[in-house]
Amino acid sequence: MSENQNITGPEKDPQGPTPLSQQHDQSTEPSTIQTEQMEVHHHGHVHEKKKWKEYVFQFLMLFLAVFLGFLAENVRETRVERHVEREYIESLMADLKSDFDVASRNEISIFAQAEKIDSLQDLLFIDLQNHPDRDRLSRKCYEMSASIKMFYSEFFNERTITQLLGTGGMRLIKKQGVADSIMDYHSHIKFVEVQKQLYINSINRGVESMYNIYDITSLKTILYDGNFYYPNPDSIKYELLPVGRSEINRFVAILETIKIIAFTYKGYLEGMKYRSKRLHSFLAGKYDLEE
Repeated sequence: MSENQNITGPEKDPQGPTPLSQQHDQSTEPSTIQTEQMEVHHHGHVHEKKKWKEYVFQFLMLFLAVFLGFLAENVRETRVERHVEREYIESLMADLKSDFDVASRNEISIFAQAEKIDSLQDLLFIDLQNHPDRDRLSRKCYEMSASIKMFYSEFFNERTITQLLGTGGMRLIKKQGVADSIMDYHSHIKFVEVQKQLYINSINRGVESMYNIYDITSLKTILYDGNFYYPNPDSIKYELLPVGRSEINRFVAILETIKIIAFTYKGYLEGMKYRSKRLHSFLAGKYDLEE
């Protein structure tokens, strides 16, 4: 092809053709910008106000949920505590009935014991060595001495009170005057326990003093086949040891101490009967329970 032959056609852009991607971007750029501006303008005016209300609403709903949950948990705990409190009171009332029975039994037994000790003292004041009926009276002294070897020291039932004090259960006792009444009763039990120990010590001292004027063969038990047995009464010669009057008087004085302490202990047991019954009636009235 010669240089004179010119190819005619569309005039070309000196910078070259525009790429398709740029053409697309250029064609859509104004509408996109305009849309973005419209969206920004729309959200900036309406969405801000709606968002503030939603925050307030969500806060109120959250607060209400937490508050109602707290109330529900508080009601649940209160019901559980009231149920546990009632169980404690019912258990305590059962203990009070047991305490009344224990006090009644011991009171009767101790009174009978004191009567026998008093009769034994009267016999020992007699000059048995020169008495015409010495054998019969001496045998009676031995029979009455059995009352000295017995002591009545049943324990009161502190199961429920111990649980209340040991586990912090006293905080569950809400009704007015109940906690104070329980603690007052518990204090009286401790006084009775102290007196009971004095009573036991006096009995032990009396048993030891018996060996000074009684023949040991009548006091010794027999161990056979894993059990203790008292000797056959017919095999015992019931005679007091040939001791002086001062030794017998000393034993009589020890018996007097036992008798006084026993009567004091008996008085405390009478108080236990009264207090256990009074507290039982008080609790039954406070908690609408049967006596």
